[in-house]
Amino acid sequence: SQAAYDRAIAALTKTRRNLQIVNPDAQFSLRDNVEPLYREAIDLSLRQQQPNLSKIIDRVDALKLVELENFLQCQLGEYKPVEQFAEDAGAVVFYPVILADRLEVILRLPTNKFQRFVVPVSRIELEKTIANFQQHLNQPQYGWNDVAAAQLYDRLIRPAQQYLTPATKQLVFVMDGALQNIPVAALFDRSRQEFLIDRYPVSVTPGLQLLGAKQTTRKDAGILIGGLTGYTASTTNRKRGDIYEPLTHAATEVQAIESLFPQATKLVGRDFTAAKLQRTLAGGSYPTIHLATHGQFSSDPRQTFIVTDGGKSIDLNSLRSMLRQDSSAVAKPLGTIADLLVLSACETATGDRRAALGLAGTAIRSGAASTLASMWSVDDRSTAKLMQQFYRSLLQPDRTSTAQALQVAQREIRQQYPHPYYWASFVLVGNWL
Repeated sequence: SQAAYDRAIAALTKTRRNLQIVNPDAQFSLRDNVEPLYREAIDLSLRQQQPNLSKIIDRVDALKLVELENFLQCQLGEYKPVEQFAEDAGAVVFYPVILADRLEVILRLPTNKFQRFVVPVSRIELEKTIANFQQHLNQPQYGWNDVAAAQLYDRLIRPAQQYLTPATKQLVFVMDGALQNIPVAALFDRSRQEFLIDRYPVSVTPGLQLLGAKQTTRKDAGILIGGLTGYTASTTNRKRGDIYEPLTHAATEVQAIESLFPQATKLVGRDFTAAKLQRTLAGGSYPTIHLATHGQFSSDPRQTFIVTDGGKSIDLNSLRSMLRQDSSAVAKPLGTIADLLVLSACETATGDRRAALGLAGTAIRSGAASTLASMWSVDDRSTAKLMQQFYRSLLQPDRTSTAQALQVAQREIRQQYPHPYYWASFVLVGNWL
């Protein structure tokens, strides 16, 4: 019964919390022990004649919290019901839940109203469509094939259109399973011949209680720009055995951003080292931090890192300590470190179906209110142009939201570079305002 699942989850949560206090390095086998219990409870709740959608969303958010705490090996805070979070009157939040025999989607509408629809597609079939979508995204040389992008749009977006009104200004996604690894901006509506980004700004979050909406005050100054520029040879990371090709267009990207921020602090080329980055962050306040460098997001925190000069890597825990300027495991309030962290040349680990955990973990560990990161590296002039347009939009007097600024930039770049490979890799995680 549902009550039995409630008791089991409560007992498991208590045990897991106590274990984290005694031994922070210990991890439950999430996939074997924890996740199945939550998913069975969610499935059972959704099968009820009149399911409590608010409570189900709370359970989905609780599962996301467990996933990230297990990944980061720390406590991120106590769970809060979804009704306690501040609203953005123009935002609709999507909660897809992938089950063995179907896709359930719950919508959180403004004023805490909820709707739900069911798509009769199995997990296996959905994951095949996602794999096809990802394959076409990474093959710009063959032209754009919109079949998989349209199938995902028809399953995830089209049934929700009846609930999207002219007042809807933002779509936020709390993605589940394999859906976490897709750029939702590139979903394609064949009936209108347009991408989702053509109609709405979009963002993702691992959960509203972890990274939700918060109005920030944009500042024209206070940006730190770092990146691998000014070298032509491949760089080898001796510890990892990886070889990183030169980012031939990173210098163009840095120059484009610097043209908008004349007072920017720069650490580029040979100056982009871990030691100098740490000293610079300790010595100043930077509402925006932009890093144009190789990096990887992985479901293994040890394989989530960015690369500095000479191929030396900064792993997730070291990056967190630099940005937060402490070594404690206690999370500081989001936005107290920076309004925006941009990682413009990173990518998700190849073959890692849970690589999005690395991106979400980086967003949370950094302490930034918003994180804009690339899901695959696009070393091309298009990235420099996209970033310049993004920052130009952010600096407008009417205070364009972060998500709207990304939408403007992606639509602008698409005019010159139509294939989603060049513009869809950038995903906004966290605060969309």
